Amino acid sequence: MKKLDWIVIPVILILSILPLFRSTEKGSVLVVRAMDRTYRYSMSQDRVFQVEGPLGYTEVEIKDGRVRILSSPCPNHTCMRGSISRYPESLVCLPNDVIIQIEGEGETDAVTF
Repeated sequence: MKKLDWIVIPVILILSILPLFRSTEKGSVLVVRAMDRTYRYSMSQDRVFQVEGPLGYTEVEIKDGRVRILSSPCPNHTCMRGSISRYPESLVCLPNDVIIQIEGEGETDAVTF
């Protein structure tokens, strides 16, 4: 190995690890997309709400900074098996066309009604 290799290799390793630390940020805004609409909710306020999809209503819960799908009209209920709490994690119910994502602080998108 040459002298320059001793500098380049650690720099590449550090740059490849940095995104892993960024992905563990606490999210502040929950973004729900369903049927060409976008809804935004604060992650700091506990609540249960319903989002309408093509198959019916998907019930979503925000509690203690975590998000989960409580019920969904989809046939296999795979979307109900997990929960998310950190940016950029997401939950997806493909049959009911519902996408739930957490955004980090300072990010803003347009809200469509």
